Amino acid sequence: MEPVTDKIELPVDMHPMFDALSDNDAGQLIKAIFTYAVTGKETVFYGKAGDMLSGLFAVMRITMDGKPGKKKKPKESDVKEVKHRYGVNNNVLLSDEEHKKLRDEHPNDYQKRIDSLSCYIASSGKVYKSHYFTILNWARRDTGKDTPSADGGSFNTDEFYQLALKRSYERIDGK
Repeated sequence: MEPVTDKIELPVDMHPMFDALSDNDAGQLIKAIFTYAVTGKETVFYGKAGDMLSGLFAVMRITMDGKPGKKKKPKESDVKEVKHRYGVNNNVLLSDEEHKKLRDEHPNDYQKRIDSLSCYIASSGKVYKSHYFTILNWARRDTGKDTPSADGGSFNTDEFYQLALKRSYERIDGK
């Protein structure tokens, strides 16, 4: 059985109510909260403090579930993918899957593309929603850029990249 929640929060404003409980009743309540969090099973309380314990438990169940009587299921959009830092400035964020896709789609120059974005972010301060899609977009735009220019010369992106990378390293080293 899947736990109802992986975290239990006790609202501070409940302190006076907890304080009014005997140690035994407080222990019963805590055990009931953990049982519900792990198994989803509710505890029935008896005795003089039964109504108070049931009320406090209902408040805690709402805190854990989000709504009375409903189990909170995480939305797919709430689950964040872990991203790692890449690039010469450690400022390009890519998930393992995104990094693998870049390696597969651009095996000869994926690291150069990551480093280019890293240098650009460091020099401009620009913020991107997705570094992965920015790199893909730049790769798409780069297609055909090594064609001769209007003056008959050619623009060599490898030379430009090496120069930009060298200048970035010089800035980092303070030269």
